[in-house]
Amino acid sequence: MHSKAPLSHTGFDFDQWMDLARHHPETFERVRLEAIEAYFNQIPPQRQRLLRHLQWRIDMEIQRSRTPLAGCLRIHQMMMESLDRQKTALDELLGKHPEPRKPRATKTGTVIPFKLRNHS
Repeated sequence: MHSKAPLSHTGFDFDQWMDLARHHPETFERVRLEAIEAYFNQIPPQRQRLLRHLQWRIDMEIQRSRTPLAGCLRIHQMMMESLDRQKTALDELLGKHPEPRKPRATKTGTVIPFKLRNHS
């Protein structure tokens, strides 16, 4: 077990968190929840409800994902959507009316067929 927490008073140690997640996933989850709770306890009570709700949504996206990378991508998408909503609200407050954004184009490519070899 790790004697030193990956989150210290001096900052965040990514390598320690990564090592903990790889080799001790149960401990990682316990320490992650403790770190989140410690952060929430530093926030004024009136803001905690909103942040706890957001953390719940993040946890559910991670839980729904088949892989850690898929979870990261889901959370990234949540963040981008939130940022877009905030920008739209700011533009409206400033009296700007930008053209509606077009959906991102999906990257496409050419599929190259491979010839099957006969293994006779």
